[in-house]
Amino acid sequence: MLFWAAELAERHLQQRRRGDRQHVVAARDWARRGIALVDPAARLDCMMGIRCTRTAAAAEMTLSRKPDYEPTGLSRIRSIKETEMTFADALGWQLHHELARFHAEHARALSEEDPEREMRSHHAIVTTLIELCGPAPTIVREPQDTLRAKELADVILGLRRMHMAYVTHPEHQQLYATIFGDHVDDGTRKLLSCFPETIRERRRHEDNIRALLRLDDFTRERNSTAGNYEQAAIDLLRTAEYGTIRDILVARYLTAKAQSLAHLDTNPNQPAERTDADPAGGSLVHPHPAAMIQAAIQFYDHTATASPRGAVGILRTMAAHASAELKHSNPSRAANSTATTPAISEFDTIAKAINDLVLITISRRNRFSDNEIEQLIDMIDPMYYYITSGRN
Repeated sequence: MLFWAAELAERHLQQRRRGDRQHVVAARDWARRGIALVDPAARLDCMMGIRCTRTAAAAEMTLSRKPDYEPTGLSRIRSIKETEMTFADALGWQLHHELARFHAEHARALSEEDPEREMRSHHAIVTTLIELCGPAPTIVREPQDTLRAKELADVILGLRRMHMAYVTHPEHQQLYATIFGDHVDDGTRKLLSCFPETIRERRRHEDNIRALLRLDDFTRERNSTAGNYEQAAIDLLRTAEYGTIRDILVARYLTAKAQSLAHLDTNPNQPAERTDADPAGGSLVHPHPAAMIQAAIQFYDHTATASPRGAVGILRTMAAHASAELKHSNPSRAANSTATTPAISEFDTIAKAINDLVLITISRRNRFSDNEIEQLIDMIDPMYYYITSGRN
């Protein structure tokens, strides 16, 4: 019965879709049944128990996106992860224990609105993962005590979220500097070197988190032009699951891109980067600066509806201010941001552009080279994932 509780819980969670509460609640309830059946003295039971605690915590995290449920969800996540720590201890799995402790501490920090605990919990797990899974691990772990690629990506994401939220925050920047110093970039690099030790869809999660880091690096470069960012379109798709930090970075990119395109429109004879905006550059479709500004405002406004707790809450405030500034500097765009374009018209435009691209692609005189095929796959895979499952 314990096995089937774990199995059904995971299946229900995998079957959920955006806004689907029924499957999430079913996953949580089956996982809780499984946890109650675990005999801590039985090794196999503890393994099944860890499966159940992970699913239960993931379900509670999804349910916690509703503000009225968030305090309850955070409390339950903390309790579930503390239970997972006992299962990991019984198995001798130090890595699982430390990851569970991190999630318990993080949930406690958010529920108590304690920025210091939030920062210290992230600093501790970064240090631990480097010690356990880095290129030169200082601690030997059990063979079955494995790290999933998504877990590593989530830790890197949390570290970058801490940096964006607190590094310049007037109230917390000194605390952030005390805890992290100037080693965040070095810590990120060392965490990336842990990916060879991970399991389950390593390439996808590693590529996705590297896409986020590229997007972050680009938006931090004040003097860059948006035309220099050749991987932008794919990176925007790859990072779809990364929440508030991704929405802010996308909004910043769209703003920079709009400004670049507007500059080219007003200086048509200037020999600048005219990659995807200039007909002379061979592009078949031409993004409009006005639409990009409008989209940036919408991304900021979406972020401004996120949880008010912790680093996400700081990013929420940042997004609200950025949206207000963008609306003030682009009043006509802000007025249009609430206007709705018929969905069928938008989709027809997209479909026609795709059809035209396909016709031109198959009309090429020569076959694709191996490098061109690899490049196409790298472009198409994120699109397919984004459309079919990335919005879950």
